[in-house]
Amino acid sequence: MKTGHYLCHGGLFPTGYTVGDTNMTDPRIPAHDALKEIYEEAEPGLDFDDVLDNPEGYEEDWYLNHRLHADRQEEILEKHLEKHDLTEREERQARMTVILDYGPFSP
Repeated sequence: MKTGHYLCHGGLFPTGYTVGDTNMTDPRIPAHDALKEIYEEAEPGLDFDDVLDNPEGYEEDWYLNHRLHADRQEEILEKHLEKHDLTEREERQARMTVILDYGPFSP
């Protein structure tokens, strides 16, 4: 199980975050899964779990070094949101975390 660290303001991944401690209605699951896929496709690619596990190894604005078009980020996020039974509030939390807090730069 991966543990994560709070990387930026407003994110859903607090210190001690563990993927295995969540359930299918937790907005962290689709957010985490979407971010993993987004950063796999980004240029240059990045292991998002490594960022969560080793935040001290990355600059404060590490996400600006990676690029993926906003439309593609949205497609990936939607795919992961559809797999979960989230309330509107939870979906909004996941969306804000992916697009506004952790997502890569969109050219």
